[in-house]
Amino acid sequence: MSGYGEQRIKNIDVGESYTYDVKFYEFQYYYAFCRKEKFSMEFLLQPQYNTTKFVRHGTSGKLEKGYEFGCNLGLLFRKNFFDDFLGFYTLLSVGPHYVSGTPDRQDSGFIFSDNISVGMTIQLNEKTYLDIRPGIRHISKAGLTRSNGGINDLNLTVGFFRNL
Repeated sequence: MSGYGEQRIKNIDVGESYTYDVKFYEFQYYYAFCRKEKFSMEFLLQPQYNTTKFVRHGTSGKLEKGYEFGCNLGLLFRKNFFDDFLGFYTLLSVGPHYVSGTPDRQDSGFIFSDNISVGMTIQLNEKTYLDIRPGIRHISKAGLTRSNGGINDLNLTVGFFRNL
């Protein structure tokens, strides 16, 4: 899967202004632990490496590059229609990550990534599906350090998966 997310803040009143853009490169493994005729609950394992661009407050708009890597674990609740041709789902996931650089409101280094997404799968052939997933992601140090404003991004991820 591959995708894009961003957060842009320009709030002069509180003295905070920054940009954080992320490109996602994810692999996914699903395991259905509960399957009914049209409904399933699935476990998700999602290692990822992401590239980032960000602007720190007070740097005159200078764009810096960084990266993230980590692994999310999640639960996916899926409802299928038309003999599994079309599926809709909700995904909740969390996992440890490392970020090489961030805006001032968040420390670099070890962080947590929390995600909520809704998605749609469309069957392309017997075992291959197109997956379209808009979502919201929050990364932060979960209150473990002082500089922990967190970063929230809206994102869209698109990819293909194949049933094995």
